Amino acid sequence: MEYEEFQKRIKEFQQLQIFIPDYYHWIDDDIELTPNELATIFQKNVKRVRCWFNPGLKHGALPSIDPTRHRCTGRQLKEWLFKRDLSSFMKDKKFKEVM
Repeated sequence: MEYEEFQKRIKEFQQLQIFIPDYYHWIDDDIELTPNELATIFQKNVKRVRCWFNPGLKHGALPSIDPTRHRCTGRQLKEWLFKRDLSSFMKDKKFKEVM
């Protein structure tokens, strides 16, 4: 499943009582986020958040819209989080059934 399909079916998943993290709902696709803002949102250390932009992560790096500073759009963040969260979603039997 790709993020596009997930985004279109998010209400269906909620009706089936599949847990969907809140950040998929309240982070705006067009907003630009800095590591400091991401650290505040996810209650993480800024240094840790900067590591998310490192291509060495097993699910890939969080893409940056600025080559000299780490910044991403809300859409990029949610697509990246979906790659990370997909393994958790697949553990839910209801989610696997509707796939």
